Amino acid sequence: MAACIDDITLRMQSASLNTKPKVKVFVISTASDLSKCSDLKNCDRLAFDCEGVDLGRNGELSIVQLSSHKECYLFDVLGAKRTSEVVLFLKDILENSSIQKIIHDCKMDSDALYHILDINVAGCHDTQVWDLVMTSQENNLNRTLLSYNCETNPVRNTNVYVENNRFWATRPLTKAMIEWASEDVLTLFQLRKAQRKVADNLPKGARVKEFYQQECDQRIRFLRDKVCVTCQIDTSMIGLFIGRRGANMKSLCEGSIHYYQPTGPKGCGRVDVYSDSQSSMRRAVDNLAPYQDESEEDFEEEEEEESGEEAAEEESEKEDYLDYYDFSRWNDPEYENNYDSYGDFFAGGDHDPGYFHCGPRGT
Repeated sequence: MAACIDDITLRMQSASLNTKPKVKVFVISTASDLSKCSDLKNCDRLAFDCEGVDLGRNGELSIVQLSSHKECYLFDVLGAKRTSEVVLFLKDILENSSIQKIIHDCKMDSDALYHILDINVAGCHDTQVWDLVMTSQENNLNRTLLSYNCETNPVRNTNVYVENNRFWATRPLTKAMIEWASEDVLTLFQLRKAQRKVADNLPKGARVKEFYQQECDQRIRFLRDKVCVTCQIDTSMIGLFIGRRGANMKSLCEGSIHYYQPTGPKGCGRVDVYSDSQSSMRRAVDNLAPYQDESEEDFEEEEEEESGEEAAEEESEKEDYLDYYDFSRWNDPEYENNYDSYGDFFAGGDHDPGYFHCGPRGT
């Protein structure tokens, strides 16, 4: 039976703010719960989001949120099979392009739904994409809400990931998880309304809206259709790799050919790398080279190469040494003029054989 969370109410920050509707929240986890949300299929517009652990094809989907103006449903899909009744119910709605789904930044959600649950999302109004087109800035949900004078999600707290990156895998669902997940989607109705109002006031508003929608459709496919591999970078280089607010990662993307998504516990150095094709993936991975530990194989090859170069240099020094002590040639002015440099050889200068590196690198 679906659990109804009656104590989740929406807090108004200011009378001047666009506020969220007050709704009931239900958790849907079994096929028997689906009768509670059958009306969703008759809606022409829903707010939509996903939560998970390292959300994307290589992570875990935990919750799919769908909300109307009256009720919010949290579908517990952690470990669900593609053929389960709950997943097939979601598939019918999310693949139906005639039902508009309002979401903020759908790229990871779309990637996860497609590759994990075989759901091909269609018909999204992506509030991040609209804001990106209008402002050239790619902001998170709360920043975007504030920019349109809409109420933010007061329980959204990404600091929890620092201590527990598997926060969304917690079962049973906690009150904090339910509040966070539901409030995220309930903010989206007013945000969409505010964005459409701005577009209405622009010259050629209809054409602008059409362009925005095309960009939203592209965002759905942005990661879903790329190839993906997981790479490791040096944990001491993570900050440099990411850069201020992700600026360095974005600079490595070559426009939209590649995409880099840090995953795993904070600071572990694991990165999911997306690229348009197998051929371009080589460049995407090569971009990580300055931030990676050398592999053991590369280390051994470099050690062998360095050892060979040092052995050749040492042999050359020995030849110089023997050549210097060829007394029959001491009267040669060339050797006489180089006396000081050869003297350094014995005085512990740069030519001292003891200077040669013989131990492990770094000693």
